[in-house]
Amino acid sequence: MTTIGDVLMIVSTLLAMACATWATLVFAALMFPGRTAAAALELENHPFRAFASGLAVTIVGSAVATVLVSLPLPLVKALGFVVFGAVLCLSFLGMAGLTRLAARQVKGAGGPDQPFAGYLRGAALVVGAASIPFVGWLLFAPVLLVVGVGAGLRAFVRATAPEPFGAEA
Repeated sequence: MTTIGDVLMIVSTLLAMACATWATLVFAALMFPGRTAAAALELENHPFRAFASGLAVTIVGSAVATVLVSLPLPLVKALGFVVFGAVLCLSFLGMAGLTRLAARQVKGAGGPDQPFAGYLRGAALVVGAASIPFVGWLLFAPVLLVVGVGAGLRAFVRATAPEPFGAEA
Protein backbone atom coordinates (compact mmCIF):
# COMPACT_ATOMS: atom_id res chain seq x y z
CA MET A 1 0.00 0.00 0.00
CA THR A 2 1.34 3.40 -1.01
CA THR A 3 1.12 6.22 1.46
CA ILE A 4 1.43 9.94 0.81
CA GLY A 5 4.95 9.84 2.24
CA ASP A 6 6.04 7.36 -0.43
CA VAL A 7 4.58 9.51 -3.17
CA LEU A 8 6.24 12.64 -1.80
CA MET A 9 9.57 10.82 -1.57
CA ILE A 10 9.38 9.70 -5.22
CA VAL A 11 8.31 13.13 -6.48
CA SER A 12 11.02 14.92 -4.50
CA THR A 13 13.67 12.45 -5.71
CA LEU A 14 12.68 13.07 -9.33
CA LEU A 15 12.66 16.83 -8.75
CA ALA A 16 16.10 16.71 -7.09
CA MET A 17 17.51 14.65 -9.97
CA ALA A 18 16.11 17.13 -12.51
CA CYS A 19 17.59 20.09 -10.63
CA ALA A 20 20.99 18.39 -10.32
CA THR A 21 20.99 17.54 -14.04
CA TRP A 22 20.02 21.10 -14.94
CA ALA A 23 22.79 22.55 -12.78
CA THR A 24 25.36 20.12 -14.22
CA LEU A 25 24.43 21.06 -17.79
CA VAL A 26 24.75 24.78 -17.06
CA PHE A 27 28.04 24.19 -15.24
CA ALA A 28 29.48 22.16 -18.12
CA ALA A 29 28.38 24.74 -20.69
CA LEU A 30 30.06 27.53 -18.75
CA MET A 31 33.13 25.64 -17.54
CA PHE A 32 34.14 24.05 -20.84
CA PRO A 33 33.10 26.52 -23.54
CA GLY A 34 35.43 25.19 -26.26
CA ARG A 35 34.48 21.55 -25.82
CA THR A 36 30.77 22.24 -25.55
CA ALA A 37 31.02 24.42 -28.65
CA ALA A 38 32.64 21.47 -30.46
CA ALA A 39 29.84 19.19 -29.22
CA ALA A 40 27.25 21.70 -30.40
CA LEU A 41 28.86 21.83 -33.84
CA GLU A 42 28.92 18.03 -33.98
CA LEU A 43 25.24 17.85 -33.04
CA GLU A 44 24.34 20.54 -35.54
CA ASN A 45 26.32 19.14 -38.47
CA HIS A 46 26.32 15.35 -37.89
CA PRO A 47 23.55 14.26 -35.47
CA PHE A 48 23.28 10.71 -36.82
CA ARG A 49 27.04 10.19 -36.59
CA ALA A 50 26.89 11.38 -32.98
CA PHE A 51 24.06 8.92 -32.31
CA ALA A 52 25.89 5.99 -33.91
CA SER A 53 29.19 6.60 -32.16
CA GLY A 54 27.38 7.30 -28.89
CA LEU A 55 25.43 4.06 -29.15
CA ALA A 56 28.62 2.06 -29.70
CA VAL A 57 30.49 3.73 -26.85
CA THR A 58 27.52 3.50 -24.49
CA ILE A 59 26.99 -0.21 -25.14
CA VAL A 60 30.67 -1.14 -24.90
CA GLY A 61 31.42 1.16 -21.96
CA SER A 62 28.37 0.03 -20.00
CA ALA A 63 29.11 -3.64 -20.66
CA VAL A 64 32.73 -3.29 -19.57
CA ALA A 65 31.77 -1.27 -16.51
CA THR A 66 29.06 -3.75 -15.53
CA VAL A 67 31.50 -6.65 -15.73
CA LEU A 68 34.12 -4.76 -13.72
CA VAL A 69 31.65 -3.68 -11.05
CA SER A 70 30.35 -7.23 -10.62
CA LEU A 71 33.83 -8.59 -9.82
CA PRO A 72 34.66 -8.95 -6.10
CA LEU A 73 38.03 -7.16 -6.18
CA PRO A 74 37.75 -3.64 -4.72
CA LEU A 75 40.18 -1.95 -7.12
CA VAL A 76 38.58 -3.54 -10.15
CA LYS A 77 35.14 -2.57 -8.83
CA ALA A 78 36.37 1.02 -8.41
CA LEU A 79 37.69 0.94 -11.99
CA GLY A 80 34.21 -0.12 -13.15
CA PHE A 81 32.67 2.88 -11.41
CA VAL A 82 35.30 5.10 -13.05
CA VAL A 83 34.25 3.74 -16.47
CA PHE A 84 30.58 4.44 -15.65
CA GLY A 85 31.56 7.96 -14.57
CA ALA A 86 33.54 8.52 -17.77
CA VAL A 87 30.54 7.57 -19.90
CA LEU A 88 28.32 9.93 -17.89
CA CYS A 89 30.89 12.74 -18.15
CA LEU A 90 30.98 12.34 -21.93
CA SER A 91 27.20 12.39 -21.96
CA PHE A 92 27.03 15.60 -19.94
CA LEU A 93 29.62 17.21 -22.20
CA GLY A 94 27.52 16.37 -25.26
CA MET A 95 24.28 17.41 -23.59
CA ALA A 96 25.89 20.73 -22.64
CA GLY A 97 26.50 21.18 -26.37
CA LEU A 98 22.80 20.56 -26.90
CA THR A 99 22.12 23.14 -24.20
CA ARG A 100 24.17 25.66 -26.20
CA LEU A 101 22.10 24.90 -29.30
CA ALA A 102 18.87 25.27 -27.34
CA ALA A 103 20.13 28.54 -25.86
CA ARG A 104 20.81 29.87 -29.33
CA GLN A 105 17.30 28.89 -30.46
CA VAL A 106 15.72 30.48 -27.38
CA LYS A 107 17.54 33.72 -28.15
CA GLY A 108 16.40 33.53 -31.77
CA ALA A 109 12.82 33.12 -30.56
CA GLY A 110 12.92 36.39 -28.64
CA GLY A 111 14.50 35.09 -25.47
CA PRO A 112 17.07 36.78 -23.25
CA ASP A 113 20.03 38.72 -24.61
CA GLN A 114 22.62 37.43 -22.13
CA PRO A 115 24.29 34.08 -22.92
CA PHE A 116 24.00 32.96 -19.28
CA ALA A 117 20.23 33.38 -19.24
CA GLY A 118 20.09 31.51 -22.54
CA TYR A 119 22.08 28.62 -21.02
CA LEU A 120 19.70 28.51 -18.06
CA ARG A 121 16.65 28.33 -20.31
CA GLY A 122 18.26 25.92 -22.77
CA ALA A 123 19.20 23.53 -19.98
CA ALA A 124 15.70 23.83 -18.55
CA LEU A 125 14.23 22.88 -21.92
CA VAL A 126 16.49 19.84 -22.27
CA VAL A 127 15.89 18.62 -18.71
CA GLY A 128 12.19 19.41 -18.87
CA ALA A 129 11.73 17.37 -22.03
CA ALA A 130 13.56 14.41 -20.46
CA SER A 131 11.47 14.71 -17.28
CA ILE A 132 8.08 14.19 -18.96
CA PRO A 133 6.64 10.99 -17.49
CA PHE A 134 6.96 7.86 -19.63
CA VAL A 135 7.67 9.56 -23.00
CA GLY A 136 10.59 11.57 -21.67
CA TRP A 137 11.84 8.85 -19.34
CA LEU A 138 11.65 5.95 -21.77
CA LEU A 139 12.17 7.61 -25.16
CA PHE A 140 13.76 11.05 -24.98
CA ALA A 141 16.17 10.59 -22.04
CA PRO A 142 17.90 7.44 -23.39
CA VAL A 143 18.27 8.98 -26.85
CA LEU A 144 19.59 12.17 -25.25
CA LEU A 145 22.08 10.13 -23.22
CA VAL A 146 23.35 8.24 -26.29
CA VAL A 147 23.57 11.33 -28.50
CA GLY A 148 25.29 13.17 -25.67
CA VAL A 149 27.92 10.43 -25.36
CA GLY A 150 28.55 10.56 -29.11
CA ALA A 151 28.82 14.34 -29.28
CA GLY A 152 30.88 14.47 -26.10
CA LEU A 153 33.28 11.85 -27.42
CA ARG A 154 33.70 13.64 -30.75
CA ALA A 155 34.27 16.94 -28.93
CA PHE A 156 36.68 15.37 -26.44
CA VAL A 157 38.92 13.61 -28.98
CA ARG A 158 38.93 16.51 -31.44
CA ALA A 159 42.50 17.74 -32.00
CA THR A 160 41.69 21.40 -31.42
CA ALA A 161 38.51 22.78 -30.02
CA PRO A 162 36.83 25.47 -32.10
CA GLU A 163 36.56 28.99 -30.81
CA PRO A 164 33.91 29.18 -28.10
CA PHE A 165 30.68 30.76 -29.18
CA GLY A 166 28.02 32.16 -26.95
CA ALA A 167 24.32 31.61 -27.06
CA GLU A 168 24.06 34.50 -29.50
CA ALA A 169 26.22 32.92 -32.22
